[in-house]
Amino acid sequence: MLVVERETFPRFHIGESLLPYNVPLLRRLGVWERLLAHGFQRKHGARFVFEPEQGEMRLDFARSLDRSVPMALQVRRAAFDALLLDAAREHGAQVLEGTAVESALVEGERAVGARLRVGSGSPGAVHDVRARLVIDATGRTALLGRQLGLVERDPALRQAALFTQVEGARMALGTNGGDILIVGGPYGWFWLIPLDARTTSVGVVFPAAVARRHDGARERLFEALVAESPEVSARLDGAQRLLPITATADFSYRCRRFAGAGWLLVGDAAGFLDPVFSSGVMLAMSSGESAARSAERALRRRTAPAARDLAGHDRFVRRGLDRFRRYILAFYDPACASIMATEPPSFLARAAVSAFAGKVYARDPRIWLFDRVFFTAAARLRRRAARGKLELPAAPASG
Repeated sequence: MLVVERETFPRFHIGESLLPYNVPLLRRLGVWERLLAHGFQRKHGARFVFEPEQGEMRLDFARSLDRSVPMALQVRRAAFDALLLDAAREHGAQVLEGTAVESALVEGERAVGARLRVGSGSPGAVHDVRARLVIDATGRTALLGRQLGLVERDPALRQAALFTQVEGARMALGTNGGDILIVGGPYGWFWLIPLDARTTSVGVVFPAAVARRHDGARERLFEALVAESPEVSARLDGAQRLLPITATADFSYRCRRFAGAGWLLVGDAAGFLDPVFSSGVMLAMSSGESAARSAERALRRRTAPAARDLAGHDRFVRRGLDRFRRYILAFYDPACASIMATEPPSFLARAAVSAFAGKVYARDPRIWLFDRVFFTAAARLRRRAARGKLELPAAPASG
């Protein structure tokens, strides 16, 4: 296997918060104990605060359906990704760093390789590599999806984001000190991710229209949005910014297909969802594992895998994106958000924790029941609100 990486590791990357249901996969890869030994921040739960009403919910991962995944990690991606790349080398992968994939080589509808540009200099050496199977893991570049015209923006999630890291944020102490904090209000929502006792990753996701209402640089926009949140303002009071504010816009999308003749899409190259439930790394690694299994089966059967040989991967990726997208849309829905800000019934509590902790692939009847009760209750609240019998609180990003 040839792994081509545009950058040279270690390198900074956003997306530091893992989910508990990523842990079994990390164990299967043989890297879980290494991650623990590295000393990454342990994450035992997630806390959601809804402003201005200040309703809140905490997910305690120890209360999930699977007692073997009571926690996850908050990771610095430079170290985390480098560790995974080293593990790939140890398992026999040939890794080319500092090598850009300029395009996929496509003949008809079949991917047959890639055109590479080696080295960071200009123009760099260009050569073609032929392959029986191409797996696109180019992240939000989505190189093959864009080349084939498969990328579609999500019409319901037209958001933008600003993010940085700070030192000295006022986060929780003790066992809950590693919890991710999500603060939602009319302005959008903030994440605060403790990376260690001193450093916190901070970001805000908001409708793109909000940026147009604030005339100014990204630093001033970030500060204006912080000022709109009492919770975040209090926690960042006196904190020192460690990195410049970085911006990204209009970032939710997916490809219409995730597999075809001679190719597979994984991670953000297949689709990217609003990160409110920290689903990115888990969806990416789960789709990567699915691609590996599909590739192994397909290449055993034939020299040049057809689209039908890889259809199982397409279904797998679609299931995960669809399930998480439904929960994300719920976060922005006033009826669903009002339910999230309350403690779920005891008979559903474990299923609720598991659903938001990443149990989206297994067909578990307890998760099905939670979904049925949750979305049915939200529909009833919407009907009551439509008849004027109930006033729903503002949902995040409703301002």
